[in-house]
Amino acid sequence: MPRNGITDLNELISGADAALFKLINGGLGRPSLDPFMLAATWLGTGGAQASILLSLGAIGLWRRLSSAKWTALAGILGLVFGFAASQIGKHIWERPRPLLALFDVRIVGDTLFVHSFPSGHTTTVFAVAAACGTMAPRYRFVLYALAAAVGLSRVYVGAHYPVDVLYGALLGYSAGYAAARLLRPALMRRQRDAVPTPQEVAEAR
Repeated sequence: MPRNGITDLNELISGADAALFKLINGGLGRPSLDPFMLAATWLGTGGAQASILLSLGAIGLWRRLSSAKWTALAGILGLVFGFAASQIGKHIWERPRPLLALFDVRIVGDTLFVHSFPSGHTTTVFAVAAACGTMAPRYRFVLYALAAAVGLSRVYVGAHYPVDVLYGALLGYSAGYAAARLLRPALMRRQRDAVPTPQEVAEAR
């Protein structure tokens, strides 16, 4: 079969993807780093993210903090969007995990074999970061730093290729931003209704 530019490009990307995977998974692998990377990868689970967001929402209700409530709601919606998008992607591409394609893969934690693309952990954590960061911009850099740590950990533990993480981050960001944009009109209406009119201010005196 004759070669073409697309085939050459795919091989180049695949080769670079595998080389970067080995650099992170094998080159950075240290027993002393394993607990930190496992903690980061746990942060990318749906259960961990949902627990944090529900706790934030509960605090917002208890302390009557409107910003916390809306940020938590945006994060939960982003988590749902991100999870759905990642599952659709996994079943469309069905890429094998590195363990099935490469030699000397260092596995830390669970042993996985299929549905590598995109990274579900990375997709959902970036969706939550984008949604919450859009609603609460002052925290966006911290949120994206944590999300990047989750993405790095997925390669470190041997669960994903770097390309899986990259596409997961882009997909998650899009899902989270869409979730926040859906909620923003409702938030703006609530904030506008909460501002008293001059007549209401005069009557309250």
